[in-house]
Amino acid sequence: MQSLFSDPDYLLHLATQYLESNQLVECIAILEKIVALYPMYGPAYNHLGWIAMSFFHQLEQAKIYYQKAIECSPNYPVTYVNYAKTLNFLEEYQLLAEVIEQAIRLPPVDKAKIYEEAGKMYEKQHKLKDAIAAYQQAIQQSLDITEVEDLLNHLERCRLKLDALA
Repeated sequence: MQSLFSDPDYLLHLATQYLESNQLVECIAILEKIVALYPMYGPAYNHLGWIAMSFFHQLEQAKIYYQKAIECSPNYPVTYVNYAKTLNFLEEYQLLAEVIEQAIRLPPVDKAKIYEEAGKMYEKQHKLKDAIAAYQQAIQQSLDITEVEDLLNHLERCRLKLDALA
């Protein structure tokens, strides 16, 4: 019988519980154990990337973790949203466009969030018509009213900018 502590899914669940309880040291220790025992287990790299980005603002390190997560588990959808956010912060738009294109083709990925990141990318590049189109796609994909309200604010901001620059 296999021990639960040798199951990477169980260990990831445990790490997530520590993370949700703000026990970062314990969470990171478990994630490091997972990648040591299961170096091709992408979700652990995704979690490490999220921690690097969210808690330590180590965007380059987060980028490395997300790249490894996608290399190991290309169908793990959460990584694409996190990676897209990181690339947007880093203003690495060419790579971000590639990641968005890749993510859109994955059925389980949160397309509303991916299109939102596309909208932000275009808006930051002053491509307001493209940003509007991306935000409209995000609205169409979203099933969350709060998210839709945020997206409508993004959309309105871009329309105001477009009018002001006309």
